[in-house]
Formats: sequence, C-alpha cells, structure tokens
Amino acid sequence: MKKNPKYILYTSKDLNNKKDILKNCRGELFKFKKNVGYDVGRNPFNKNKNYYDGYIYKISPKDIKNCTK
Repeated sequence: MKKNPKYILYTSKDLNNKKDILKNCRGELFKFKKNVGYDVGRNPFNKNKNYYDGYIYKISPKDIKNCTK
C-alpha cells in the first residue's frame, strides 16, 4: 500500500481462481494480450507449451482496503 498501486496483473490461470482475494475489487480491464507467455518445466524434451493470456486491471488503494477486510 505504501507504493500506491494503480494496476494489478493477472494471468489467465490466476484470474478468478479460489486464491484471487482481489477479484471483487478490480476496476476495469486496462490491457489484454493473448498468449503472453507459457509454462516451462524441467524436461527440455517436452514440446507441449501451455500458453497463458495476460490481463492488466485498474485498481485503487481505497478499493483494496475495503475489499480485504
């Protein structure tokens, strides 16, 4: 809260999952990009790439304080 965040970043795997404590505090969607990155594992021979999307939402510190109570 000391740094006064204005945005929050989500991947498609993190968006609206059970651990998302700020899902009711998010503002409007600021940016979206499809296939922003992919998960990597320890197996260098694995050719299957699981791509994920990226989401940036606007957020206000006032909303965060009200949401996390």
